[in-house]
Amino acid sequence: MDDRGTIGKCDTPIQSLEFSPDAKWLLVGELGLETGSTAPQSDYYLIDVSTMKLSKVASADQDILWLPGKDELLYVTPRDLAQLPDTHHPRSVWVQQLMLFDPATGTSTAITSGVTSNFDPSLCAR
Repeated sequence: MDDRGTIGKCDTPIQSLEFSPDAKWLLVGELGLETGSTAPQSDYYLIDVSTMKLSKVASADQDILWLPGKDELLYVTPRDLAQLPDTHHPRSVWVQQLMLFDPATGTSTAITSGVTSNFDPSLCAR
């Protein structure tokens, strides 16, 4: 994706390819354009297998996960600075939010908010 918001030549290497549990979607992960040594991130895109339409999901810190048995993705936003609320002196902290992405609607929903810091989401087997 180029800086004008149009799908174009890949400027960074593809790091991962993974089908959704029902194989309707192909998730493509590449090294993020805004990645840095202190704030690594990846950019993720979805290909709708039936139409071959490509759309951007999100930029994420670490990996993005398909939820078992669902066509939904779980990811952590890249870290950013936010002001601590209700402090006498302004203080900034690093924050990240846990997000859920629904490919059918193309929307992300925040699971956490505020000054949370999430790290490396994973799924536990029962």
